[in-house]
Amino acid sequence: LDEQSMWTDEGLSLYRAQQTVPNILRGTITIDGVDTRDTNPPLYFLLLHIGGRLGGYTVFNLRFVGLLFGLLNIPLIYLLGRWAFGRWTGLAAAFLLTISPLHVWQSQDIRNYPLLLFWTMLALYGLLRFLFPNQTRFAWRWLILWGMASFAGALTHYFGLLPLATGGGILIIMILRQQRPLSRWVWFGGAISTLLLLPLVWSLFLRFSTEKQMDFVFIPLQDFVNHLATAFSVGVVPGLLSDWWRVLPAWILALIGVIVGWRKRNKALVTFIFIAHLLGPLLLLFLLSMITPIYNGPRHLMMSLPPFILLMAAGWALPHGKSRYPALLLGVIVVISQITWLNTQFHAPELIKDDIRGVAQFLNEAAQPGDLIILHDTIIQFPFDYYYDGAAEWTAVPALTDTERAKTLERMQTVTAVANRIWFLTQPTPRTGFPRDLLTDWAEANWPSFYEKRYPSLWLGVKLMGYAPQITSTISTTTPAIAHYDNLTLNTLEAEKIQPSGTRWQPIFLWSQNGNAETYLLSLRFSDADGQLWAQINYPLWEAYPPAEWPAGQIVRYQPTLELPIGLPPGNYQVDLRLLSADSQVPIPTKDGVTDLPLTTLTITPNPTANATIPDWATPYQAGWDGLTLLGYRVEDGPFRPGHPVTVDLLWQVDKPQPALDLIAQMQTNDGQLLTSTTTTPTRPDYPSTQWQPGEVIHGRVQLTVPAQAESGNYPLQVALSDSATGQWQRVPDGWRFWSRALTLPAQITVEAWPLITDLPDIDHTFNAQFGDVATMVGINDEGITAVDLIWQAQTTTPTNYRLFFHLTDSDDNIVAQSDSFPVNGARPTTSWRPNEVLTDPHTLPIPPDLPTGDYSLWLGLYDPDSGVRLPIAAQNQEVRDGRLLIRTISIP
Repeated sequence: LDEQSMWTDEGLSLYRAQQTVPNILRGTITIDGVDTRDTNPPLYFLLLHIGGRLGGYTVFNLRFVGLLFGLLNIPLIYLLGRWAFGRWTGLAAAFLLTISPLHVWQSQDIRNYPLLLFWTMLALYGLLRFLFPNQTRFAWRWLILWGMASFAGALTHYFGLLPLATGGGILIIMILRQQRPLSRWVWFGGAISTLLLLPLVWSLFLRFSTEKQMDFVFIPLQDFVNHLATAFSVGVVPGLLSDWWRVLPAWILALIGVIVGWRKRNKALVTFIFIAHLLGPLLLLFLLSMITPIYNGPRHLMMSLPPFILLMAAGWALPHGKSRYPALLLGVIVVISQITWLNTQFHAPELIKDDIRGVAQFLNEAAQPGDLIILHDTIIQFPFDYYYDGAAEWTAVPALTDTERAKTLERMQTVTAVANRIWFLTQPTPRTGFPRDLLTDWAEANWPSFYEKRYPSLWLGVKLMGYAPQITSTISTTTPAIAHYDNLTLNTLEAEKIQPSGTRWQPIFLWSQNGNAETYLLSLRFSDADGQLWAQINYPLWEAYPPAEWPAGQIVRYQPTLELPIGLPPGNYQVDLRLLSADSQVPIPTKDGVTDLPLTTLTITPNPTANATIPDWATPYQAGWDGLTLLGYRVEDGPFRPGHPVTVDLLWQVDKPQPALDLIAQMQTNDGQLLTSTTTTPTRPDYPSTQWQPGEVIHGRVQLTVPAQAESGNYPLQVALSDSATGQWQRVPDGWRFWSRALTLPAQITVEAWPLITDLPDIDHTFNAQFGDVATMVGINDEGITAVDLIWQAQTTTPTNYRLFFHLTDSDDNIVAQSDSFPVNGARPTTSWRPNEVLTDPHTLPIPPDLPTGDYSLWLGLYDPDSGVRLPIAAQNQEVRDGRLLIRTISIP
């Protein structure tokens, strides 16, 4: 019930529900200090008030009031259908109303339409029981029910008078035809009811004749009919008319109900009453709208939905013989159409109500003290104020009574004069007759914008703009700048040091341009203590106000609103800045030659309230462990070579506290044989699963090394979780097997094997030096004084990616030149070497230009880069000291 935001009219309902009972009865709504009158009677809001007092004025609780009457409508329409045409028609009507998308939609709105529907059907039931009594002695009680329910409907919504007028017209026709003689008590009751209704009718007449509904326009007949045809057969749709295959079956089925009901013995008059209650209120509504527009969307058609549902149910349940099968088929089509559209209503992005909640929640984080929020449409202040609890103040411009352009512009300048930033909710636009583009155009002409976002909306539009009216100041020469670029200077940075994951981070950059500035991109890179990059945020350096337009000699204050990635694991991050050319996206170094400029350290804290929206980098995929859900994953694009790492990113959502967990990632052959496996922590090692908090979304990462023996092909990828203490794997649902120890991801790892070479090439200098049990360096080929091709022959596969070092030492064994690298320029890590494989590994050790003349020794060795331990070397069956092999002695003239 609270999945979607309140929209404007629901905010008005919330406002009235929170008032005192006398104020609810008066129907007063105070906006910007001005008292206005609501266009709706008080009964529904009295019930909302009671519901709010009992359970709280929450969106869920207030929408539950409408849901309650939506549920009561189902047995009520069953009674109507059963009494009119029999039990099967009643059941069909109850079912069709249950799945009616329009009825479901309105039952989940904080508006009075489900209650209006309840009174309308109750009144129709009373009218039918009075006109066709089983016994005449107490039939007047049904007439009282009709009158009381009709009166309650009019007190719920003024449109309740339209079915009342229809029912009254039917009564008059019946009396004139003398088919239903009335007693003097009935005449007396009718007179009393008329007297009670007169004040309500008179009030409605005065408002109808003197007041025009705000933002209502006349809807032409064709559009009105399209609304009607679509709303009853499909539900709420974008635009006017839905697909014909959804619309026509429902109306044809209702037409069959009319035909069958009209021909059915003693049911023609009942069918006529249903037709009258379907068309009569709609005709009155359209005729009145021709005088003063009072129709404004499909919700205003709800009063005529029950007779349409009843006629459809009759068309589905009543036919016999051969005509039964087309009716059954049409009914099945209608059911399929409405159930599928129900799913669309719940999930389609284009059917999201105006997302005032989304923009308010954004401003709760983004708007800071000293900022100002402006509502362009003052009427949305009630739902906005419900959701907004941020630090910045808000106001509405124009106010409800503002009509003069000059004074409103003057007020706009006055209220924004001292604000650091302006958050302008430009849509919805004013609905008071004030020019809709005046303030927006003025803001665009006078303030640089730094933020723009449209939020989902079904009706009025929701758009937020961010403006910076005060951006420049004089450059201070006392504080040294952070970095100088050729055309820009980054003077200072102010930023929060602690920020929850998945929230907005708003660092303040103070820039100045030195002339000839271009258009740039900023790239912020978030790395952990091991240098592993976890996130990267790229965005233009003030796209709406590029550096070329900045005044020379002044500092420009730039404060972007950056959304930290959802699931960024808690911990400390080094934030580095790259300045990129907007055209080529090539990094621009500082004048000191620094490309990745260290900016600050940011501590990410847990965020149990993080939105579980799947980020762009992840492929959505849901699988649940005990209290832990995998939301999505990402596997690097292949193909991969043996020995190379494959990075797998996983997105977790925590449902309940977790024990200490390990993550197992496995690469298998297509016949289920294990190829390689790695065990690690589910996310950063410094944030173990025992610290995870329910509600968190956490980004995890694991690296698999493609084994040396992997052949070309596609390999399944599995992930599993195990208890760190016991090693026991947790069970997880996995397709048709229901439960499995490991989850097979849809992604596969594509491998392209290295060509296997076992023949030795011609060798200039033979060594046959054994490096542990990993490989033998068979010899070298000369390519220069310190440039050689090493000829390796692998002995076994190894899980360690050893690094090779070259040292050049002088006569005193001092290192005068050094070079470290992985074999074959990193392309052939030792993890990819296969037994008996021969590899040619080129290396060059640069010689310092200022190296003194003399004799020098060239050494090499292999070491574990994680531990620094060198592999032992044996040459001519003798162990070589210090794990380094002398290649040659060279002379520098």
